[in-house]
Amino acid sequence: MKGFKKWALAAAAGLTALFLTGCGGGNSVSAEHTYSIWLYSAQDASFYTDYVENPTVQYLLSKTWGENEDTIALEFQVPPAGSQQNNYETMIATGDFPTLMQNSVADAPPRMLESEMILDITELVEQYMPNYYNLLQTNEALRACH
Repeated sequence: MKGFKKWALAAAAGLTALFLTGCGGGNSVSAEHTYSIWLYSAQDASFYTDYVENPTVQYLLSKTWGENEDTIALEFQVPPAGSQQNNYETMIATGDFPTLMQNSVADAPPRMLESEMILDITELVEQYMPNYYNLLQTNEALRACH
């Protein structure tokens, strides 16, 4: 089960890296397989009005993962326009963090790592996202953003 969690977290991290609830395959989604993602701002409504309408998200939600072929659910949290910093500060003050969050208004990553607010997922990316990892290794401009 531990491997399943790492794989699902890596898949969700990939969505967040690219700035991107449901289930598929007839399998149920438990709270254990639901991941929340905090994003700084909403998507462009000319494409879709909710992140779960994104074709990449729909594809991930339709897949089964791990030995038990479980499905995952993604809950997107997007603060109203103009309240991103306040929303972020409230998360920090309450300690109520999502599984993943876009680091747009956050503290410096080294400080967040030090305080254990975030996890270094480099090893998970290397293991479960080899194509993305190789792209980062071969593209200096892209690597500089990460």
